[in-house]
Amino acid sequence: MIDFYADSKKIEFVENSKLRITSPLSDSHVNKVEKTSSSFLPIIVYYASKDEFELEFNGNYRYKLVKQGILEKANKMNLEDVLGSKNILIKLESIPGHFQYVSQSGFIYVLYFIIDISENRIIQLKNDFVASYTVIDNGNEIYSKQVVFPGIFTEFIMPETSVNEFTYIFNLDYKRKLNNVGHKLLTEIVNDLEFKN
Repeated sequence: MIDFYADSKKIEFVENSKLRITSPLSDSHVNKVEKTSSSFLPIIVYYASKDEFELEFNGNYRYKLVKQGILEKANKMNLEDVLGSKNILIKLESIPGHFQYVSQSGFIYVLYFIIDISENRIIQLKNDFVASYTVIDNGNEIYSKQVVFPGIFTEFIMPETSVNEFTYIFNLDYKRKLNNVGHKLLTEIVNDLEFKN
């Protein structure tokens, strides 16, 4: 069984009084893994097995990873001083988390040599990160904008690894990338606000 969520621990962050972060994804708590195809080719000079899965991280997990990145960045940049009387409402509308996973194992026998053709591969199916934000000053909405970061994930390939090793390494990379998206989003918002002032 494939479990991309097995090593996830409680995602922790410190709230910031200047930010309110929401997402329609935060109510989703179910990961989805569905086997889409399987093949096996036992031939004298060639052996191969290939399984394909479609998987989707639950929305709450994705939301919390981005929120963690936003709040880490907010605390590093001392957001209270930067914003003054303003507050920011951020809505995370679309967070990538839908993938195709391909696990292939096999060998090719050539004379006295055995060539390992095993690999694990993840392909992002829905790749754009979409968020919108509204800036409020003394209870009045003064500015709003939508932000899109296309192509956050590229194809992730690792030859000659076990499924457990691969899923663990992929999940670490996934967490890091969504945290970085949170950092990038808040940086863009603050830079935009400084430009508007």
